[in-house]
Amino acid sequence: MNEINKVIFLIQLCCITLILSSCNEIKTNIQVLVPAEHPEATQYRRVAVLPFQGDKSEAFTSELEGALVNTKVDGRAFFTVAERNQLKKALDEIQFGQSGLTDPRKAARVGKMVNVKAIYMGRIVNSKVKQEYFREKKQECTKLKDPNKIFSRCLDYKTVYVPCVKKVASFRFTPKLVSVETGQVIFAKNIQTYATDTYCENSGDGIDSDQTLLTKAKNEGLQRFIASVAPTYINQSLTIMENKEGLTEKAETLFSAALEFSKHQRMDRACELWVRSNNLQFSPVPALTYNLGLCQEIKGQLDKALQLYQKADRLLLKPEDIISQGIVRVNKKIGQQSRLNSQR
Repeated sequence: MNEINKVIFLIQLCCITLILSSCNEIKTNIQVLVPAEHPEATQYRRVAVLPFQGDKSEAFTSELEGALVNTKVDGRAFFTVAERNQLKKALDEIQFGQSGLTDPRKAARVGKMVNVKAIYMGRIVNSKVKQEYFREKKQECTKLKDPNKIFSRCLDYKTVYVPCVKKVASFRFTPKLVSVETGQVIFAKNIQTYATDTYCENSGDGIDSDQTLLTKAKNEGLQRFIASVAPTYINQSLTIMENKEGLTEKAETLFSAALEFSKHQRMDRACELWVRSNNLQFSPVPALTYNLGLCQEIKGQLDKALQLYQKADRLLLKPEDIISQGIVRVNKKIGQQSRLNSQR
């Protein structure tokens, strides 16, 4: 095996090892509510959306309006959005021209007519797709150890350059929120998002259409917009500890049963079994203590979760990444609670 082949083999081996170690971890997924990036906007929940300016703005205005309508916090609609017919009637009544679509004072006047506290308005700055052509360097096998086998080690490679195309869709818009009472701009942001796809010759996969990529970029932009003006839910993946060291025989049996339930996302039963396992212990052990903290975090009992994570940490003689990450994660959530409470 020449030096190039040895390097390629070692890289592949390292990648496989990392993938397998990460795949073997047991994880559970939870949704976490995080505060809006711009808390001032959360105080205005009865709103209307004026038609945005720019290319294909009518459809985008409807989508932004729909995103506001569909935003829910604690199972309830966060915004009350003025109906489109009611808004159109007000615009027609005061002969609101294209120039008025960018004037905060005129927007405030419309807001009073439709009985809202604030008005969203703005512009689509760009919506386009660019294509880039390039060649990608690849290693192609020229000699197999046993050509008759489906999986056979490669004995020699050659370097080839494959023609490729990369599409980059960009979408940029500038929303702003105007107070109906004062006519002042409360919130304004420049939001730019991208979506990309790449195709190389003989790769076997196609490439997304321009419209598909633009839709992806636009949807990401709408998500960023909502995250700016309202509390939003994000997905978090939490790692479960599996180390059974220090457990009594009976406690280990229940601990193992809990792991099986957690593999199937049955955290209700897993947590119940970890509590029972802990009751059979003469002294605490890090993994079980951490998992009990995880159960408290899932229930939203952040102070209790932090206490258990810190207790697990104190049982160790050297840092454990999973426990350290838990402490940092819960401290961050606790820090966000006061902001969340003021935005609900």
